[in-house]
Amino acid sequence: ISRYARSVAPEPGVNILLFESNGQDDRHFVNYEPELRALIETLQRMGTVYVKPHPSRGYSRLLAETGIRTVAAEVPASLLDPEHFAIVVGIDTAALREIRHPRIVSVIDSFSFRSGTGKEQIKAYLRQGNGKDIVFKRTEELIHGV
Repeated sequence: ISRYARSVAPEPGVNILLFESNGQDDRHFVNYEPELRALIETLQRMGTVYVKPHPSRGYSRLLAETGIRTVAAEVPASLLDPEHFAIVVGIDTAALREIRHPRIVSVIDSFSFRSGTGKEQIKAYLRQGNGKDIVFKRTEELIHGV
């Protein structure tokens, strides 16, 4: 894979990679926009944020308003070289299972779902296979981790 990996040349300093799959248009979330805004504000206090959009779903409109940098959507997470990022963050995306990084965090517990069982099913899915390295934290816990 390293032979085919796509590198990202981020800014000097603390850089954060965020996987976001246009949850703003996803019906299983409730209050997604304010919860995403809180996540972005927290991440921006920690460093420079780069969003990796979903290849077909894109990313939430809210992110376009925040001045966040983007990573090419067409590059699969498994081929992204994340070495220049201090932390990789996502909510409910399978990309968290595919990327190889020592600090992978899902903040799914900071997001409200229409169904509690739906959230638990997604968390169980994320933990499968390579997802065993994913750490689940709330947004406010991130600030202490970089």
